[in-house]
Amino acid sequence: MRIWRKGAAALLAAALLVGVAQAKPAKIGAPPAPLTEEQLVAAHGLMPDQVGYVVFDPATGGLLAARNADRAFIPASVAKVPTAVAALAVLGPQHRFETALLADGPIADGVLAGDLYLKGGGDPLLMTEDLGVLVEALKARSVVRVAGRFAYDVSLLPPIDQIDPVQPDAAQYNPGLSALTLNFNRIALAWEHDGAPGSLKATAFSESRDGSLPVAGILYGTAPPGPGPAVPLVRAAGDPREHWLISPQIEKAGRTWLPLRRPGAVAAQIFRSLCAEAGIALPAPEPGVAPEQAAVLAVRQSEPLVEILRATLKYSNNLAAELAGLATARRLAGETLSLDRASAVVADWYRRTLPDTDWAGYRLDNFSGLSSASRATPAQIAAILAYAAGRQHDGGDFASLLPLLPWETENDANGAGGKGAKRGGRGRAPATWKPDPAPDAALRAKTGTVAYGRGLAGYVEPASGGRFGFVIFISDLERRRAFDASPQVRSLILPPEAKDWLRRARSLERALLLRWTADRPRGPPP
Repeated sequence: MRIWRKGAAALLAAALLVGVAQAKPAKIGAPPAPLTEEQLVAAHGLMPDQVGYVVFDPATGGLLAARNADRAFIPASVAKVPTAVAALAVLGPQHRFETALLADGPIADGVLAGDLYLKGGGDPLLMTEDLGVLVEALKARSVVRVAGRFAYDVSLLPPIDQIDPVQPDAAQYNPGLSALTLNFNRIALAWEHDGAPGSLKATAFSESRDGSLPVAGILYGTAPPGPGPAVPLVRAAGDPREHWLISPQIEKAGRTWLPLRRPGAVAAQIFRSLCAEAGIALPAPEPGVAPEQAAVLAVRQSEPLVEILRATLKYSNNLAAELAGLATARRLAGETLSLDRASAVVADWYRRTLPDTDWAGYRLDNFSGLSSASRATPAQIAAILAYAAGRQHDGGDFASLLPLLPWETENDANGAGGKGAKRGGRGRAPATWKPDPAPDAALRAKTGTVAYGRGLAGYVEPASGGRFGFVIFISDLERRRAFDASPQVRSLILPPEAKDWLRRARSLERALLLRWTADRPRGPPP
């Protein structure tokens, strides 16, 4: 069934607006009657089945309002909410990821007469400075040389080249996943050329909190003429190495982030560089698995999981969400799983934990939401938020982990149409609708955004009390399918029509939240 019908949408919006005018004669000088929720949907140029929401009482789980509550939508990064809630419940808020340095052989006269292993434990926030702690531990044992191999052990997780193969090659938010992750599994690429063949010069760096280190072994080539500046870098097809092809149409000089396919090798390379600076000679790194009898020389523990998830939700970090989800599934299943199987294991945990919820249609391809094929209903995410609201994590509930979002949006000055929009145009907010001022309330929520898919889920906490939870999903599944089938899906630049759709979706979110906040009965502060 075709979801987007231009004529039908325009006629529906016009009919609803006429209904508003005829419903009750307005007094001279009286403000216009506020639009109903149904009218708000049409006023923002969206079809009725493209919008779903649930408003609920987080204390009781009671339903306060709903629309298409059991329809499946694209959750986008709202999928990080079920990931975080399950990780906290299964692993515990104080869970820490460990990166270890192990030796298979004795140390004598400054020489490790055996192999050295850098073993990854899936720490999503490991930085160069953290590896420095392990280097200092090695130096404290008076090691100046390793006579055997230097191996990096990533056996805790299966090799995953990228989170979602549909995304653009150069999307830094779509890196490879590894048990040995460093600096968010991305590199900074700087380049320059004068347009002549063979003039391209490129340099790669791994950047951390306090500085950067050069990365060797990144291969570059010139891509054949293609779609142009919108797709400036692509991976070399069929090459598992870090091999990039750069469009001859790329600007003369610039800098960008690139995701890593095999981050463990780069992490080991940087560890070796740090050791060299400390006067410790290591052989070139190679993959390997630490034997059970290897002695632990040092362990670097991550921050507590609750703090990792706080940052994950605030910055919508896909890498951290995926590693937290994989660790959760490993704890549940007792074994290391692929990304799709791990997602299914966590979904089964939710079915057992919340058996009264209808889980039909619930399918998350991964733990970050980076997939247009993932689906969830407003009612399912609302059930997870209601469950999370009743659990404490180091003195606060789940709401305290969600980002505090501003009420004002970039579109408020011009309504649903965005900058320069004309009132009453097709797909624009009508002259009868104007955004209300921001309420005296805290908005704590997780956003989710993909082309033709938008989500927002969390809690509203009015200053006068009466907190409520909500989930809003807006998806145009037909246009998203067409987008996935087009060359545009490989570009880092959204087409104008997708940007306009997202502006209208965000504006509708705000209009609905303002309506619900104004309508909620006041009570004692939560």
